[in-house]
Amino acid sequence: MNDKIIVLTWKSKVGFIYNKYTLRQEKSFKYQTTTGQGWGITTSPRGLVVSDGSSFLHVWDPSTLQQTSRVQIKDSKGRPVERLNELEYVNGELLANVWFDTRIARIDLSTGRVIGWIDCAKIHHGRPLRPGDDVLNGIALLSPGNSSRAQSMPLDGAELLLTGKRWDKLYHVRLKGSHNTEA
Repeated sequence: MNDKIIVLTWKSKVGFIYNKYTLRQEKSFKYQTTTGQGWGITTSPRGLVVSDGSSFLHVWDPSTLQQTSRVQIKDSKGRPVERLNELEYVNGELLANVWFDTRIARIDLSTGRVIGWIDCAKIHHGRPLRPGDDVLNGIALLSPGNSSRAQSMPLDGAELLLTGKRWDKLYHVRLKGSHNTEA
């Protein structure tokens, strides 16, 4: 964001800001989340969105790095969606993989509701997953140009790079459909 790379530590409650061009650390900061952990971070029109492994997402002001709101994410039956992890924002939807699940939740950040799912079970069929944390864990939007393009790009047809913990491959997928889809 703004020529900066913002990184969270998993358990130390410390974040770091790096210069995008030099990769030099410019600043560190302390943060607090529901679990006290940092699992994922992305940009959105509302600010930075942070996950911590719980069903809550934290929205931070990008200038102050202070929380401005906290949203609990629930499925279509009103149940909290726990273990929210890696995040990516695409055209009004927040994509969040769910730790130890093969699905990516499509979230309306303004309501906290899951509006659909992306099933990624078939993309890593080349070898069996090992026990432990050998799971889907990386989401990156491929978009030509800058991040403002990503915020106006429709989800149907969006191209993502997906990977996981201990995976030896990076998958290039194009999304199809409007609510529930497969990668």
